[in-house]
Amino acid sequence: MNTGQTVSISDYRAALQVRPGTTTARRKIKRNSPEEDLQRSCVEWVELHKARYPMLEWMMHVPNGGKRSKGEAGKMKGMGVNNGFPDLSVPLPHNGWSGFAAELKSPTGVLSDDQKDWLEVMKSKGYVTLVVRTLDEFVAGMYIYLNQKRHLL
Repeated sequence: MNTGQTVSISDYRAALQVRPGTTTARRKIKRNSPEEDLQRSCVEWVELHKARYPMLEWMMHVPNGGKRSKGEAGKMKGMGVNNGFPDLSVPLPHNGWSGFAAELKSPTGVLSDDQKDWLEVMKSKGYVTLVVRTLDEFVAGMYIYLNQKRHLL
């Protein structure tokens, strides 16, 4: 494995397949949610890169989605849940960007109008925004936020 402060995607994927201190492959967990699998991979990538990029400490997920009873959904709405907020975000300025926001989707997932609205507004306010269907897309977007200066027009 790479011993520097960053981890290549291929090294990251290899690390996911082998338990630390062994050469035994991890048992794959089968979920019925490719979006959840993708989000877990993105969050694991973030965890592996916090030492190099301390800004990643502020990455967050707002649990707006998921199946809820009508009562629970009403309670959440009353507490300020706002439909369509991106799955992962860093709500802090960095390199001239206002923040980072990613909506994660399965290969066949479709953005809701609320999700489109959030991404559009955040982009207009200077966020790096993207729709992510693969770990590679997430990493590419993160590197823009973390390493590229935003050029203001």
